[in-house]
Amino acid sequence: MPTLEVEGVAWSGAHSGLLGRHTLTVTGLQITAAALSVGAPLLHIPLSFHAVSMALYKALGLVCAVDSSGPMLARPAGYAQLDPTEKANISFWTGMTFAALVAEYCLGVPSVWHVSSMIRSGRATLTPGTHVIADLLGQDHHGGWHVIEAKARQGNVSADDRANWKAQTGTIASVAGASPATRSYCLTRVGDPYTVELVDPPESEVVKGGELVLSQGAVVDFYYGPFRDWLTTSVADNAAPRLQIDRGAPLTVRHAAFDPNTQLYWFAGLRSDVLDAVQAGRTPEQSLRGESFSIADGYVRSDGIAIVSSPEPTLE
Repeated sequence: MPTLEVEGVAWSGAHSGLLGRHTLTVTGLQITAAALSVGAPLLHIPLSFHAVSMALYKALGLVCAVDSSGPMLARPAGYAQLDPTEKANISFWTGMTFAALVAEYCLGVPSVWHVSSMIRSGRATLTPGTHVIADLLGQDHHGGWHVIEAKARQGNVSADDRANWKAQTGTIASVAGASPATRSYCLTRVGDPYTVELVDPPESEVVKGGELVLSQGAVVDFYYGPFRDWLTTSVADNAAPRLQIDRGAPLTVRHAAFDPNTQLYWFAGLRSDVLDAVQAGRTPEQSLRGESFSIADGYVRSDGIAIVSSPEPTLE
């Protein structure tokens, strides 16, 4: 299976174990699932039926930028033929997807959320406000908050770029009254092979910002809302049926996309226990103590989000 080298830079204290080089095993399925998990909330409109399907198509489109068929993640042969606009769009999704993967496996953060989108949706407020804000926020199993600036670059990175990213990690001084456990930037190096730098800026170099306050149920509504609506809302008589399947854990999924390159139908959803918690308005904390795991025809993330593929438009 392909590997990804992550270089931890400037880590110390309680997180000194992140310093140095770490080798992660990252499959194409993991990349697709991570892109879906961080992308669907970004595209979601409450009670909308389409965010999960749109995000899954975006996630499947990452094969234009990331080849997972070799021993290391690399650019596919056709990447050089993409025009700058196409590369810029893919770069945005690449940066946040790899940041989600690194957050899960290096920081112990099962899910990350777009801060600016949470604020725009009314599920969070930042006081005082700012026009520039860190990209992602997540919480580990111990309750610690983690602020991440996510970037993907193919060329050289200047000292000014790094200084700006450091400053952005400091735009959130506290979350619900607690100082973040870490403020870092995650730089994905687009190349042959792909590599990632996870940099913890020294506190003296971080400009402190405002306090982020999350509304009650913000995580459930923002992060899991797209999947809850996807699995419980029917917008047409011919909408794809909700399926109950077992893949080492009970899953609830719906047909979300078709990939003409592989001739596979893709299904997306949640672990059934996670869906039950979300429908009840509860953060599924106790359900998320396990690990992500691969299945024969898909992948189940530790946050409970699942993808399954099939050569047929249904599942057994």
